[in-house]
Amino acid sequence: MLKRLILCCLLALPAFAAAAQPVTPIILWAAGDLYAVDPDNPNQLPRRLTEDGTISDPVMIRSDTDSMLSLFPSGAVAYRSLPAFARDALNRIQTDGFIADFDLPTDLMLYNLATGERRAIAGQPEDASLFVDGVPDAGFVRSAPHWSINSMGGMLVWTELPFGGNTAVAMKYLPIEDRTAPITILNNVPIYNGRAPEIRARRRGYLVHSAPSASGEQAFYVYDESGILLRAARVVVPDSEALIAFDWLDFDTVGFMLDSARWFLIDIHTGAVSEAAQPVELLSQTAIAMSKPVRFGVDPDLGLFWEIQDIGDPTLPSYAFPGAPDQVALAPGGRDLVFIGLPSFGGAAIWWGDGEIAPIAGTGLDGLLVGAVLWGSMTWSIE
Repeated sequence: MLKRLILCCLLALPAFAAAAQPVTPIILWAAGDLYAVDPDNPNQLPRRLTEDGTISDPVMIRSDTDSMLSLFPSGAVAYRSLPAFARDALNRIQTDGFIADFDLPTDLMLYNLATGERRAIAGQPEDASLFVDGVPDAGFVRSAPHWSINSMGGMLVWTELPFGGNTAVAMKYLPIEDRTAPITILNNVPIYNGRAPEIRARRRGYLVHSAPSASGEQAFYVYDESGILLRAARVVVPDSEALIAFDWLDFDTVGFMLDSARWFLIDIHTGAVSEAAQPVELLSQTAIAMSKPVRFGVDPDLGLFWEIQDIGDPTLPSYAFPGAPDQVALAPGGRDLVFIGLPSFGGAAIWWGDGEIAPIAGTGLDGLLVGAVLWGSMTWSIE
């Protein structure tokens, strides 16, 4: 039944229905750059925002507090970008396998969608250098940024370490104060392949993940708001599965998702690990109470898929499409979403809350091959 629903949704493209003008544009990540889409005009070609070519791990910054809206009325995007000296190093290296053995230094950039202003919030040292004969390597390797709404209106978190170093530092950027500050030194967190470990934040504290690969042993470190280590938990992911997401789920629980769509929960007080008995859902971070929940599952033939259902009337049919968590993004209000997979591979489309679907022009096999979509900020939650 599920497969039939997925296939029917893929074949049926209802006519576009107008929606209320959203505040935040849809952001597409394609070929290392960002593009903006007006949700009310998906038939217009996406507007290119950057001419970078090395952008990775973009995340939407969005908060409905008055102070945050005054800073970013249309939201903002944070992302990693290769600085000039790292790009030069790439041009000097001819062996693909060698460059894959480590992570390169990156800047963290902030793009204000209302003003078009782009600036670095975490740059490189004055003596930055990489793979230059006779010159010591110097530069900061950084993880993907993560956005979390807190009592101060929100913060951006990441981890960083000197290129070739063995100890990372957890960092935060507070937009309202326009201030970057360290959270804590991650003395107990091992570094693999020169990569900065990933981090997630909630009001309860911080969650850091470290592992040599997405399968096998995974380590999770839970820190309180002041940066004190509360708990370390280690689990083993079977070789037949891979970790694809992790986050705080409530005040006392963190969890991780495998590509089998299974979620496992870790109690931050005891370290006990158990498979989730209740659904874990993706919700709008700015409209949790009103958000339609997005859940993930696996179909034997089509693989990982997402589905969404009207929380006001659970008797209505759900809508499901193949896709991973980074291939779907809820609107700030949590009632609509954008996803990857239509009108063809690499294409993007809008799913409106009433079930109407509007493909985004200029995406897919004959246009931009979209790798990720952003709209509103989102959070994981256990039902």
